[in-house]
Parts: sequence; structure tokens; C-alpha cells
Amino acid sequence: MSASTTSAPAGDLRGLAARGTLVNAAFEIGLTSLALVKGFIVAAFLSRSEYGIWGILVVVLVSLLWLKQVGIGDKYIQQREGDQQLAFQKAFTLELAFNGLFLVVLAVAIPLAAVVYGQPDLIAPGLVLSLAVVAVAFQKPTWVYYRSMRFGRQRTIQAVDPLVGFVVTVALAIAGLGYWALVIGAVVGATAGAVVAVLASPYPLALRYDRGTMRSYASFSWPLILARLRRWSSRRARCSWARRCSAWPPSARSPWRRASPITPTASTRSSPRRSTRPSARCATAATRCSSRS
Repeated sequence: MSASTTSAPAGDLRGLAARGTLVNAAFEIGLTSLALVKGFIVAAFLSRSEYGIWGILVVVLVSLLWLKQVGIGDKYIQQREGDQQLAFQKAFTLELAFNGLFLVVLAVAIPLAAVVYGQPDLIAPGLVLSLAVVAVAFQKPTWVYYRSMRFGRQRTIQAVDPLVGFVVTVALAIAGLGYWALVIGAVVGATAGAVVAVLASPYPLALRYDRGTMRSYASFSWPLILARLRRWSSRRARCSWARRCSAWPPSARSPWRRASPITPTASTRSSPRRSTRPSARCATAATRCSSRS
């Protein structure tokens, strides 16, 4: 593999970063627009209950995928080993191992979610959708292009997944497959993206494990994992408090009203906004949590 393929292109780093910003912004805008159009089209062919099943799957998978981000790609981009092919293969090995472990977690979490939500229909599409996690691991050759600041090449490869997924999902939705159109579209899109990424990889894929590399990545990742767990538990606690608070009677939501058991004081009457702040906070927080769940 020639050095020009994996090294940063010649030129001003500031100019490369500026062009990368434009490329990434255009990609994100296009991806968001494509997802918006797909959502409108598919909604016309799915019933409310079918879209509800898909919504629960998305909530469960996105929550777990958010916890899964342990920074392997970030650590690979920062490293400066002499043998870049070996460095990529070590990072790919760790990513594939984490994705395999996460697949086991999903195999346990999806049936549990079906029991919690009382929706046994979640199990089959959820298990099929989890197969996309393995395909995503084989899309990681794009790390090499990101590290060498070849953002156009990186985004071109990454565009295969959403584009193929869009076409397959819309076609199957029109054919009447319901929420299975979304499930199959996601899996086919991820698989197509993985195939293109492997074919375009500047390095051959291989499994390389090294204890020193594992310790290096672990020391980089564990603070990220703890921070994500802390943020997740804090968010769950706020949502739980909001749901309990929204169920309280109005008199229990306002400590200013409870402070005067007989009649409100003059300051309370002159400032009605003050007595509504706690209940407004409860309602706002409960609305946000209900929209996430």
C-alpha cells in the first residue's frame, strides 16, 4: 500500500480542515434530509401500531448504542505508530470484539424490552435489526480516510449505507411489508456499506490482538464509559422525577403555596409566575422524557 493512500494530502492544514468542514456539513444536511423524506414516505404506508413497534425498537437500540461508544475510533485516529496497517488491524479487532459483545447484550435486552412494554412483536424484528451491529463493524476502514483527512472519500463510502437503506425501505414499504420494511432496509443498508468499505479499505482486514494495545485503548475508553453511564443515570433520574412530579396534585407541586396553609401572602399574589414555576418545570421535563421514551 503506497504512503500517499494513507497519509494526509499535501496542502495547508487549515485549508484541509475548512474543506473538511464543508464536506461534513453537506453530508450531515443530506443525510438528515434523506431521513426526513424517508420518514414521510414510509409513514404513508405504515399503520400507527406498526410505527409504534419501530419507535420502541429505535428507542431501545439507540439508548444501548449510545452507551456502546467507547472511543476506539478516536483513539485510533490519535495514535502515531510506525506500522499503520498493524495499528488499524488492532483497532479493527477491538471494534469487532466490542460489537460482538454488544450483539449478545442486544440478544438479552430485546426480549426484556418486549416483556417490559408488553409487545412480543418486538423480539423478531429486534433480533434481525441487531445483525446490523456486526455489519457496522466492517465499515470501520473509513477511519483510515478520516485520519488522513480525506473527508470526501470517507463520506462517499459512508453515504452507501443510508442511500441503499432508503431505496430498500421505501420499496418494501410500498410493497406492504410494514415495519419489516424499516428493519430489512436498515440491515441491507448496513451490509451494503460494509461491503463497499471493505472493498475500498487501504489495508487488508485481519485480526490482531495485543495486550499492550488493549491496555492503551482501555485507559483511553474507561473515562468515556463512566461519563456516559453517569449522564445516562442522571437522565433516567430526571425523567423518573418528572413523571412522579407530573402526577402530583397542583397543591403539592408548589412549595410557595404549601408554605401558607391559610391564605397566600401579598408577595405571592403579586407574583403569580413564582407559584407556577415548579409545576411548569415538572410538565416541561415530563414532556421531554415522554418524547424520548
